[in-house]
Amino acid sequence: MTLSSACSDPQFDPRTLAEQVEHLIALPEVCLQLQALLEDERASARDFAQLIACDAALTARLLHLTNSATFARYGEVDSVAKAITLIGVDELYHLAVAASAANLYRGPVPLEVDLHAFWARNVHCALAARLLGRLRSHPRREQLFTAGLLHHLGWLALYESVPQLAVELATAPASEPVWRQEQNRLGYPLTAVSAALMERWAMPPRLVQPVAGLHAPLSLCPDHQGAGAIIHIAHRVALHLEQDSVSDATSEGYLGLIDPVAWKLSGLRPAVLPEVVRYVSAESWELTSVFLSGAASVAHPTV
Repeated sequence: MTLSSACSDPQFDPRTLAEQVEHLIALPEVCLQLQALLEDERASARDFAQLIACDAALTARLLHLTNSATFARYGEVDSVAKAITLIGVDELYHLAVAASAANLYRGPVPLEVDLHAFWARNVHCALAARLLGRLRSHPRREQLFTAGLLHHLGWLALYESVPQLAVELATAPASEPVWRQEQNRLGYPLTAVSAALMERWAMPPRLVQPVAGLHAPLSLCPDHQGAGAIIHIAHRVALHLEQDSVSDATSEGYLGLIDPVAWKLSGLRPAVLPEVVRYVSAESWELTSVFLSGAASVAHPTV
């Protein structure tokens, strides 16, 4: 199958792509069980603690994450039970998903894929979304963090189905914004595939919709427009930092491509951007290390 025919084939629409790669890109079972507990009114904090304690690797990454500088407001956390007491089960679920993120991909890591760079983009978006949420006094900052962290999973799905096209998109010259290149080649941005994966994992609409409407937050229903706008801005910050690290980009970079409508929907102002860029730059190394602890990473061309 040629690249052009693959793009027009119905089997490569976002939902079908998500279904085809679910065996290689999957939310860990413990996270799915945590989801079920969240929906169970009879579940107790002890149930959550016991479930997470069954996964030693997740427990270690979760405690590492909650004790990182980014989440220092929680105070010292030395047990899952204490984490639940300090942050509650809803936020703990989002952090558990975050702590599991780098292990979502179960396939072999090819030479042309730099998973460190791939997750760095997601971490940049997650950090920016979290800070933007705090500046806006958003009630679900960890939700924004999780949405930002998972927003680019669609690239992995495309790689599993049409690897040559995925690599071409990842390494294409910056002649136009990456999401427009994806739209031109596929007929949709890869965030649509990310949202389809999240939907298959039965994640709630408040997580899925901001990713699905990342590039057009005004198209979302009013309940999700504010979060979609924040993820939109955070995505542009992430791309700006990625671009600035590999080229002599102008000082504005992708920040100049933030939709003015997104500022209005988010309730934020462009004046916050310098603070957001500084924060993400300062915090990203530690967080990327946390997410990649125990996961494979190959230092080859950036995705």
